[in-house]
Formats: sequence, structure tokens, C-alpha cells
Amino acid sequence: MSPYTPPLSRLTLRLGVLVQLAFLHVDSPVLGDQAGTLWAIRLESSIPVSVLAFLLSFHPRFAAIDQPVAAAVVLLNGLTTASANLLFDAEATMYFVPGTVVVAMYGYVLLGLRFAWAATLVGMIVAINLLTLWALDTPADLMAKALYMLVISTGILTVGAYRMEMTSRTEQYTAEKLLARERHERETEAARIAWLENLAHFLRHELRNRVTGARTSLDLLERHTPDDDRSCVYFERARAGLKVIQRPLESASG
Repeated sequence: MSPYTPPLSRLTLRLGVLVQLAFLHVDSPVLGDQAGTLWAIRLESSIPVSVLAFLLSFHPRFAAIDQPVAAAVVLLNGLTTASANLLFDAEATMYFVPGTVVVAMYGYVLLGLRFAWAATLVGMIVAINLLTLWALDTPADLMAKALYMLVISTGILTVGAYRMEMTSRTEQYTAEKLLARERHERETEAARIAWLENLAHFLRHELRNRVTGARTSLDLLERHTPDDDRSCVYFERARAGLKVIQRPLESASG
């Protein structure tokens, strides 16, 4: 798994389909009767792929392929603007150039493509659009405006996307380091507690054996010692001392 993979939300895919459908009300006033040609392109390429991506998002393993799917959606949307501009004349250029910028924004910001994917795709789309403008023999002033808009807008988006991804990567890396440190501290504490428990068990076992040995030796010594008041006092003191030692051992064992 990559260290940073932005989630591709189902809402974003659905929004992309709705935005493309909303262009129905924008294309007609701008392109007139030619809007039908553009709609045929969209209905045969970018919209079906966007709908398919939306349906795929319901699959439980979609997270493993969300980046390639998002890349396909962005690429086809970008190619749609370039191919549509190629079908019309240079006068429609300034209508399709902002559309290309919108596609770049969609890939960078909304779909959350990783920078390596998004930068490559947006660069390809911008290059294809510029080649389209060159093929249309676009007037120099119009070409300059289109070039300025494409380069400046996508450049700003690219820098912003790079900073956003680096920030997210840094935050995730920091979070992973904190989790790793907490896990290490928990493991260290668990090892320390286990060591202390083993030590306590060992000490109980050893002390219990020593107390048993001392009591046995005391019993044997008492049997072979003549009875007198002074000896009895010493033996009672020794037995009392053993009881004091044995009492915490029995409490710890319980």
C-alpha cells in the first residue's frame, strides 16, 4: 500500500457526472446547433466512463484501483475538450480552454489524484490542447490568451496539489511515527511488567523454599536440643520470624 493515497469518494464521481450533464444548458447558447456534436462526443466517451467509475465505487475492492479509474475519467474528460475544439473552429477555443482548466481542477482537487498521476495527465491534456490549437491555425492573439490561461492556471493547480500532497504525506508520516512510538512504549511496558511478574514468581518460589528449609532445620534442631526456658525462647522467636516472612509470601501467592 502506498504511503499516501487520497480517497476517491463516490460523491465526487457523481458530481462529475452531474456537472457534465449540466453543460447541456451551457453548450447550446454558446455553440448553437453545433452543441449536439459535442454532446454526442460526451455521451459516447467521458460520461459513460464517469458513470462506470461511479458504479465501480460500490465494489468493496475499489480502493485498490481508484487511482487508475480516476485517471481514466480525467483523461477522457480532457480529450473531450480537445477533440470538441478540433471539430469546431478557432472561435470556440476560449470556450474549451476554461473547460480544460476545469478538468485539471477536477483531477487535482476533487478526485484527489496523487500528484504523480495528476501532473502527468494534466500535462498530457494541456499539450494535446495546445497541439489542437496549432492544428486549427489559431490566430496569434487568441493562441497567446489560451496559452497563458492553460499554463498559468494548471501551473498554479500543480504547485497547490504538490504542496497539499506533501502536507498530507507529512501528516500521515508523523501520525505513523506517533503510533509506532506508542506501540513501542506499550510493548516495552508489557515486557517490563512480564519481567517483574517473572521476578516476583522466582522470588516467591525461592523464598518459600528457604522458609521451608529453615523451618525443617529448626524442627530438627529443636528435637536434638535439651528442653530449657532459654532454648524455648529462642525457638519461639525463630518460629515467629518465619511466620512474619511466610505471611506476605502466602498473600502474594493468593
